[in-house]
Amino acid sequence: MSYKTDPINPLQAGHDKLERHISDHDRTIRKQLKDELLSSDGAVRPTEGSIPALSSPEYEKTTGQKKFINPETLADYRRRTLSKIDTYKVENCIPLPTPLELIDPVDFTLWMMAGKKELLSASWRVYRCALQYFLQEWPHDNTHKALQIIASDIHNRVHNVGEKNSTRKKRDGTEKTSAASPKRVPYKDYETLITYLRRASRSRMANTTADFFAAGIMTALRPDEWKMTEVCVVQSPSSQPIQQPLPQHTPPPASKSGRNHKVWLLVMSAKTTNNRGNGIVRTLDITNFSDAQINLIQRASETGRSYQERGEFKRLKNQISNVLEYAVKVLWPDTSAGEGKKISKKNYSLYCARHQAIANWKMAGIPETEISAMVGHGNAETAEENYARRAVGWSGKKRFPLPHGVPEEIASVEKRIGYHQAMAMRRRHAFMPSNNVGGPKL
Repeated sequence: MSYKTDPINPLQAGHDKLERHISDHDRTIRKQLKDELLSSDGAVRPTEGSIPALSSPEYEKTTGQKKFINPETLADYRRRTLSKIDTYKVENCIPLPTPLELIDPVDFTLWMMAGKKELLSASWRVYRCALQYFLQEWPHDNTHKALQIIASDIHNRVHNVGEKNSTRKKRDGTEKTSAASPKRVPYKDYETLITYLRRASRSRMANTTADFFAAGIMTALRPDEWKMTEVCVVQSPSSQPIQQPLPQHTPPPASKSGRNHKVWLLVMSAKTTNNRGNGIVRTLDITNFSDAQINLIQRASETGRSYQERGEFKRLKNQISNVLEYAVKVLWPDTSAGEGKKISKKNYSLYCARHQAIANWKMAGIPETEISAMVGHGNAETAEENYARRAVGWSGKKRFPLPHGVPEEIASVEKRIGYHQAMAMRRRHAFMPSNNVGGPKL
């Protein structure tokens, strides 16, 4: 049997060979740039200096790996617990200089448990984890009993025993729920906020705040990730020779913006420990962005890195949060709160920009695996289930130009998805009752 084949188009073959050559060249350049970013001043690998964490047997059995915890996280846990211990001393009329050995960890743990209704579930989990680590070093005979109380609370949470903590109170006494931090930024609110920051706000950090908020909606970076980013301009390799000459009519590739070079944003991902994320450094191709938009992202990148190199990035983030909070109160005041209370009906933050960016990309039809690669997720479900829905994405002229993922990072996400699907299927089969049609053997 014979098959009819289409004649080979030499022009198309030339394009394909050029694209393969450029793809290999780009992958090599990206690897070099990522290595340079990791070795630059202020760069801290997420796993650097990590120590074994309190792993669960289920996690180790499923992944074949042990959990690790970063020293910065441990230091934050210790700070949180010590702060709570001081509050506990004050409320129970215990002198502040009282050493830890004279305080019963069981009483303190029960006091913490009694106050968890004032916290969101996510906040309580952080405090509970902090206490769990702190108790490992608490010099007291009742420490093991306190750890049992924590273990019991974890068991109840996993098996949905007891009431869920859905609300907590803000400092002004009003209730705040998880919905108070919106997972969207309507385009009209975005324009209003940016205009106020650029033209009306008298804060010296107003323009910087506007840069970070706008850049967040373009790139979906986590606020912490701005401390280590790099905007890279890479010339196209189309002028370099390859093994076989291309047809003379083959034009060099150009982006939609008319550039003959690539512009990449390299980002050191914030969540890559314990089998999370998709690599330490990820790439966003922002070649299609305008010069003004790339310059804005460049400003945010340089500002974040300069503060990180001086060890002041946390201060920068706090300043931006304060400016945003005040701007929102001015623009959308809640008049029902009464005189003397300046609060807002809205609660926009830098993380809201990440939510809106992901919603915009969903609306634009970018594949889930590509979105996951660009935002630093190791699977497609995280962005789909925990971030803003496609329906709230901006459309038409409201939307910024779309970034793109890079092939090797998208392929890595697809590989991880296949791995997790295989593991889930294996677990299902492991717990599935055997189908012995003929009955037990005698």
